[in-house]
Amino acid sequence: MKKIIKLTLFLSIGLSAWGQTGLQITGGKMKVTGSVSLVLKDAKLVNNAAFVATAGEVLFTGTAASANSGIQGSAASTLYDLTINKSSNDVTLSQNVSISNTLDFQSGNLDIQNFDLTISSGGGITNATSTKYVKTSGSGSLIQQVAGTDVNFPVGNSAYNPAILNNSGTSDNFDVRVTDEVLTNGTSGTALTADVVDRTWLIGEETGGGSNLTITTTWNGSEELTGFTRAACYLSHYTGSGWNANSAAAANGSDPYTISRAGITSLSPFAVGSGGALPIELLDFYARQDGDKVALKWLTAAELNNKGFEVQWTSSQGIGNGQWERLGFVASLGDSFDEQSYAFLHENPIQGTNYYRIKQIDHGGAYEYSGVVSVDLTNLKGLTNLRLVPNPVYNGSFTLYLPTTEEAQLPIRLYDAVGRLVSEQFVSGTEATVEVYDLPIGVYLLTVDINSKRMVERVVVVNNE
Repeated sequence: MKKIIKLTLFLSIGLSAWGQTGLQITGGKMKVTGSVSLVLKDAKLVNNAAFVATAGEVLFTGTAASANSGIQGSAASTLYDLTINKSSNDVTLSQNVSISNTLDFQSGNLDIQNFDLTISSGGGITNATSTKYVKTSGSGSLIQQVAGTDVNFPVGNSAYNPAILNNSGTSDNFDVRVTDEVLTNGTSGTALTADVVDRTWLIGEETGGGSNLTITTTWNGSEELTGFTRAACYLSHYTGSGWNANSAAAANGSDPYTISRAGITSLSPFAVGSGGALPIELLDFYARQDGDKVALKWLTAAELNNKGFEVQWTSSQGIGNGQWERLGFVASLGDSFDEQSYAFLHENPIQGTNYYRIKQIDHGGAYEYSGVVSVDLTNLKGLTNLRLVPNPVYNGSFTLYLPTTEEAQLPIRLYDAVGRLVSEQFVSGTEATVEVYDLPIGVYLLTVDINSKRMVERVVVVNNE
């Protein structure tokens, strides 16, 4: 009869004074199948092959610098139990790691940097606190399965900012990481400096659709920026066209604080704000021809502290150098978490392409721009006006838009306040650049003769440099 001997292995690897010793797997496969403890004291695990643990523990301990204490290599590792117990410095990930049973925090952080840490279905995380958590210093995320019970994601960057997810919809794997700022466009744009908690929770899911989440985020009082109102705050998420807020409410807790939001069916960056700190969500913005005019319409999903919308216009020439003209202002309909519709009629568009954008302004003076929409009015009949952009003239020249598509040379003349001719040129087409560099600051009359008809516009030169 063949005798079977069960071997329980305890492997302890110490780091040399130079910090170079560790466990390195360079080929083949290392499979831990028994109740084995792999203790890495001031050491690192370098895996360039395959490390698969179906039982047992990998334990990081000691005081080694983060670069010499972690899991590295070119191959992803699968661990059963991972214990972090370092009295100083973090344990770091330099590869993707999965844990099938338990991640246990005894002391110190696990900095996942630019790699993902996955807790498999049935696994969990224990003993995480404000001094020992999953640190998301890079683009890596903590991934866990979420169904109908609360699942804690003990994450943070420079501080502990966990999120709790509960999913009443289809069970799925969700990824969470935290950054130490709030950007106007979710993951891009300028950083907000007031009225928000200075944290963004970036949350995604493996399979889009079918989820219905309640999300609770946590922050510390020291992370609240100037003007933030804890008694009336909300959890907002960026949906691609703006930040979508829910009803304001008082934060829960006493440093740390929490706020929750239910009914989340699509995922994105999330942030905590108050008042109108986060730009409104613009659901739709479009322009269309309406006879010899242009009709603009836009729709908002939610508004808080919104003063209103400045409608801006430019031409094909102006859009290349950022010259926008204010057409008018539309006041906000007021704070709302329901859709609200707005409209504006541009009475005097030009022949050719007309470009439009919306400048949303809050009561504190902060503003955000919409995307740009355009309408092509080439060969449109009925446009009979001249248009000068800019007027007043501040940079030594202006663009003149003509209501004609004729190729004939048209005389353009400028007269000073006493009627003397000071400038003359001939142009053809629908637009021309008129230079006023040599003219003194003042008021002038511009005339254009079209089809035996003289058209006149007033020009104000405020700067001819």
